[in-house]
Amino acid sequence: MSDGNWLIRGVIFLGVVGLTAVLVWLVAIAAIPSIVLIPILGGLLLGIAIFYRQRRTQRQSTGSESKPANDSEIPTLTSANPQINKIFKDRYRLLELLASGRFGNTYVAQDITTQSKDLWVIKHFVPQPESDRDLATTQRLFKGEALMLEKLKTLDCIPKLLNYAEAEQETWFIREYVVGHPLNEELIPGKPISEPQLKALLQGILENLAAIQAFQVIHRDIKPSNIIRRKQDGRLILIDFGAAKIWNPQEELQPMMTVAIGTASYASYEQMSGQPVPSSDIYSAGVIGIQAITGLEPSRIPLAPTGEYDWRSHGKLSPKLGEILDKMTRTRVSRRYQMATDVLADLAQL
Repeated sequence: MSDGNWLIRGVIFLGVVGLTAVLVWLVAIAAIPSIVLIPILGGLLLGIAIFYRQRRTQRQSTGSESKPANDSEIPTLTSANPQINKIFKDRYRLLELLASGRFGNTYVAQDITTQSKDLWVIKHFVPQPESDRDLATTQRLFKGEALMLEKLKTLDCIPKLLNYAEAEQETWFIREYVVGHPLNEELIPGKPISEPQLKALLQGILENLAAIQAFQVIHRDIKPSNIIRRKQDGRLILIDFGAAKIWNPQEELQPMMTVAIGTASYASYEQMSGQPVPSSDIYSAGVIGIQAITGLEPSRIPLAPTGEYDWRSHGKLSPKLGEILDKMTRTRVSRRYQMATDVLADLAQL
């Protein structure tokens, strides 16, 4: 028990003793009828009982695991999971369930072996006994995300990988928990952002794309919910590298045949046809920019006959920034910006 609790109990004890002495004096010396003192004594006992109950409730509330600060890397689903508050691998207390799927769960956890209050994300992959045609693909993407985080571990724009382990019946990895909020919380339908805000937003996303492109990485799922505004410094952080893929810089304009992965509202045509290139991520960033300046979800932005976004009737920009946004979202890869550094160079001239 803490010293503060002992002090409070001592004060209460001395107060009760003193009040009892006063009551005895009133009855014995002041000749006050004892029946008058019954409600006083009852009120005193009731007050003590209420005080102790409040203190007990407060201690229980303080001692329980509280939810982490909102970073919303993935929208919180529920904490009504039987694993919550259990210890994972004798080291991590599971605090909150972030996501749940057929092959495993994602948790927020805290290391109980240290005094640090740092939080971690645990992705736990457990193959199910029944066969599933998606099992091999899911397992490959799960492992690929851990390997990609390891490859990009020197970058400050992605979460740090702490540990990765692979066993016969399960696989898991532990990465940094980014405290902040997802970008989709800033993109409010019907409330376009200003041109300076758009420029800053595009620069933040493109700086991250330039960083991972230097490692020959295509994210393949750039969308607002996969971009976190970090609380400590306001920097944009990329998360969810489960769909990321390596590309050959010698063949940057040659499409790679692969599985169609991504979110349709933000993905380019070549990416959804299984042929992503580095500029596929630039296209997705451009769609986010159009969403931000129009205040419309991508599915509600009208398309021109070319298949490109006809956004100007819903958003106003200076001609130069508008041209940059258009070039980021060209349907034809050859007419689009090829690398994030190219876009950043043009933005720097505004």
